[in-house]
Amino acid sequence: MRRFASNKDRVQPKQPAAGRAKPAAVPAVALDPLEQGDDVDDDEFASDDVEDIFNYDDSKMSDEYEYKEPPTASQELLEYNQVLEKWLGMNTQDHLPVLELLQHMNTQGVRPTRSSFELALRICAKHADPVMAREVLKLMDTFELPRIGIDYMCAITAHADRVDRVRRGEDTTTVPSGNPSAIDAWTRETIDNAFSVYDELRMRGFVPNVTTCIKLLSLASLAIDVEERQAKVRAL
Repeated sequence: MRRFASNKDRVQPKQPAAGRAKPAAVPAVALDPLEQGDDVDDDEFASDDVEDIFNYDDSKMSDEYEYKEPPTASQELLEYNQVLEKWLGMNTQDHLPVLELLQHMNTQGVRPTRSSFELALRICAKHADPVMAREVLKLMDTFELPRIGIDYMCAITAHADRVDRVRRGEDTTTVPSGNPSAIDAWTRETIDNAFSVYDELRMRGFVPNVTTCIKLLSLASLAIDVEERQAKVRAL
């Protein structure tokens, strides 16, 4: 298995040291989205709600939302994180194999860091992928990386925005369209999962921002136990 670079070999992004091998290529399926290049219209996919979450700040966690690696970070790690940053800025409805990339990094001897996972969860939020968000959170435990408030808020956003898209009819693939009972069952399950994330967020002492609370209240309004869930959020 490959080892991390020594301090003398570590360099800044896009400045690989002479004679230094590139990290093993990510499987083709993982790099396909990058073929869109710089023609992607990032602004078209921008979400004010998501930006509100990303810009969230708290006095006791003032530096936790800066996904930066230290100067000693290996070139391989920086390059993999650059792939994640590229995906974060993409306007696509296609599946982005974020989880697969994180796992691939590890098989290549490049351990994903907190910044890698924060980028991954931001992608989950932007692309409203609740399943991948939950899997990314689980993978963080595998690497024994601490979760912070922004991680949970990104996961909650992924759940809330996917529910919104399904119920508006904008997403007809997650749940078969024209099947109200299936949509209702899926919605209830997704709401349960979102509030499980919320419960853990609160248990660990974090407080969601206003945007996340609004999303939670919106989800609660669709739940069977509406008053109980709304009361839980309003108690903040």
